[in-house]
Amino acid sequence: MIKTENFIILICNTPNIDNAKQIAHKLVKEKLAACVNLFSGVTSIYEWEGAIEEETEITMIIKTLREYREQTEEMILEIHPFDTPEIIQIDVPASNGKYYDWLVGALKN
Repeated sequence: MIKTENFIILICNTPNIDNAKQIAHKLVKEKLAACVNLFSGVTSIYEWEGAIEEETEITMIIKTLREYREQTEEMILEIHPFDTPEIIQIDVPASNGKYYDWLVGALKN
C-alpha cells in the first residue's frame, strides 16, 4: 500500500440504471473518473418534504482525484435528474500502488 493523499471516491445515487450508465460513461470518456462501479437494487429510505420515502436506486462509486472533484460534480449535476442529488466525497488515504498508478494514468493529465 502507498499513501494516496489526492485519491478520492465520490458516491452518488441515481434513480435508474440508464441514468447511472449515462453519467458513468460521460465521466470515464471525459477522463474525470478512472472507473465507476454501479450497484443496483439499493434501497434508500429518507425524509423528503415531510414524508418518509423508500426508493430503489443505483449507487455509483466514482474513483477520481481531488483535482477533478469540482468538474466531476458539475458533470453529474448536468445529467442527474434529482433536484438534490447525493454527492459524497470519501478520501482514500492509501491504495495498492499498481492500482493507483493505473488510476492516475487513466485520468486527465
